[in-house]
Amino acid sequence: MAEINFPSTPFIGEPYTFGNKTWIWNGYAWDFNGVVSIVPSGYGSHVFSHGPIDPVDEELYIFGDIPDDYPITTDSPNGKIVCLHDGGIEQFSIMIHNGTVGSTEESTFELINESAGDLVLFSDVFSHGEDTLKTFYVNPSTQVNKGDILYMKWSTPIWETNPTQVRTRVEIKIKLSAYA
Repeated sequence: MAEINFPSTPFIGEPYTFGNKTWIWNGYAWDFNGVVSIVPSGYGSHVFSHGPIDPVDEELYIFGDIPDDYPITTDSPNGKIVCLHDGGIEQFSIMIHNGTVGSTEESTFELINESAGDLVLFSDVFSHGEDTLKTFYVNPSTQVNKGDILYMKWSTPIWETNPTQVRTRVEIKIKLSAYA
């Protein structure tokens, strides 16, 4: 039996015929009569996280998504991710868990697009005086492109009492351009 060789870089709506069947590329999967191998949702997401760390005063930490590793303090690809989607960031969720809470001075968290000249896509301040779980809706959405290098930058204050064993998880929700 002959092997099916789907085009490797199809455009949305491109047909591919093999035998007596025709598939259509929907942007994420080859669709045959409404049956797809991936059900597109119109959204993609990226997660940024790091393992537990005892942060120090006035430090700059960078992290991508290595959930069991420490955030880094130098500019390195190890703390970054490659964006897999074209679209607009519509939602930003952050969870900060402190093993031991610190005093209420505020840290700054920024989502950075290195490919756009270190453009700050989102920035807010958070206290380590308690665990945090917040979601923000970004209106209008902030554009990112497939291949962009993204990372989180965490700037710590001078604490009266430093938090310990801090873990951070950030998720961004992207409305895919194909479904805009």
